[in-house]
Amino acid sequence: MEIGTTVVRRTLQELTKELEDYRFLFVEKEQQAVAPFFKELSATEIKQAEKFLTSKDLLKRTNDLIGKSGVIGEEHNRQTMFLIFTSRKTNNPLHCISLGSSGTGKTHLQSKVSELIPEEDKIEITVLSANAFYYFNRTELQHKLILIEDLDGAESVLYPLRELQSKKRITKTVVHKDAKGDTKTIHLTVEGPVSVAGCTTQESIYEDNSNRSFLLYIDESEEQDQKIMDYQRLISA
Repeated sequence: MEIGTTVVRRTLQELTKELEDYRFLFVEKEQQAVAPFFKELSATEIKQAEKFLTSKDLLKRTNDLIGKSGVIGEEHNRQTMFLIFTSRKTNNPLHCISLGSSGTGKTHLQSKVSELIPEEDKIEITVLSANAFYYFNRTELQHKLILIEDLDGAESVLYPLRELQSKKRITKTVVHKDAKGDTKTIHLTVEGPVSVAGCTTQESIYEDNSNRSFLLYIDESEEQDQKIMDYQRLISA
């Protein structure tokens, strides 16, 4: 009871670090045993996709279909967000941050557009620890879409996220003792590239976070509210 808080805090931090390093090694072994899932399209589905992709007014037709999927209004934002999400397959993916007041539909817009992306190509995150991204398998995040529901609650992981966005890889060095008690240095590397999307209620964002992303401002007009209420009435009727 007489130990100062500084000593207790330092000891708890050391314990937490050791537990996280141990957890990483444990999770890594489990992940190596699980093969990643990839959905393969049938010949008919491929033919339908190619026919759609070579049709006229592709962007307009795509935007109309996004609207029919349940995204009301936000014509520019929803199309931009969908194109950003599809860029995950490129060597230099794009990123976006949705900004708006609480309850204006930021998360709804992001989640509805992300429903159009295959499940195996996206990772949805609500709460993260500071070292969470280092627990992924080396190539597990490659060409994935990372969705963060609330950037305000994920400040601890914004640094490794920025590194993934710009350098396309993150590396962490940990010290590990083997069964014989020998100390070894292990380098943990996670490869990108990734496409990152998140939502925030903040009016201004830290420059290092914002300058890597498209900033999408949510429509808070009365016309948008009317469109949503009309749609809700139509569904109820």
